[in-house]
Amino acid sequence: MKTYTPKDIEMFNKLLNLNMSEERKEAVMPVWLDWIGRVEALDLKMSQPEFRDILPSNIFKHGD
Repeated sequence: MKTYTPKDIEMFNKLLNLNMSEERKEAVMPVWLDWIGRVEALDLKMSQPEFRDILPSNIFKHGD
């Protein structure tokens, strides 16, 4: 699994147009690192053959 750095958090900040202050970036880094680690673990699990046929239970619909 990739190790994320403050440089990565800066990239996310720019890509998501969050405009976080340096203080805020430092505060959210532990949360993001935990979240990203969990998402990567779920991605690895769901890419295993026994899970590939599972479809999302959400259906997104726009308008009527």
